[in-house]
Amino acid sequence: MSTTRNATVKRATADWRQVETLPADGPISGGHTDGDVFAGTAVLVPPPDSLYYRARLAVSVALPGDYPGKPPNLVFRTAVFHPNISNTGIISFPLLAEKWRPDATLHQVLTALLALLDEPDVHDPLRPEAAEVYILDRDAYIRRARQVASA
Repeated sequence: MSTTRNATVKRATADWRQVETLPADGPISGGHTDGDVFAGTAVLVPPPDSLYYRARLAVSVALPGDYPGKPPNLVFRTAVFHPNISNTGIISFPLLAEKWRPDATLHQVLTALLALLDEPDVHDPLRPEAAEVYILDRDAYIRRARQVASA
């Protein structure tokens, strides 16, 4: 195994270990797929002040072969009504694209994603209809987001 590959596996293993040792009933939990440190699932549990409170949001995690040089690929597996999350779970988030920093850990990315849920970027939406409802009728947005997340 090359030195670069060893470093990538070591970093992926360390990042998953950090997530796997978090309390199972905390806001972030998860683990990698048996035998594959480049794939796994995380679960986000928003706090009581979140409009997604009481939801358990599953996110698939795929770490690229040159991680952390490139950001992880995260996709919501639980339906989420949100301006920056497509109806298929794809996430539009600068930290996962142009603002990626190789020193960001998986735990930090998941924490930022948890914050994004209640702080959408409505000026650059992946899902314009959700952004429009968020801007024009916040109560309707909250109802729809809660309804979709609890389904």
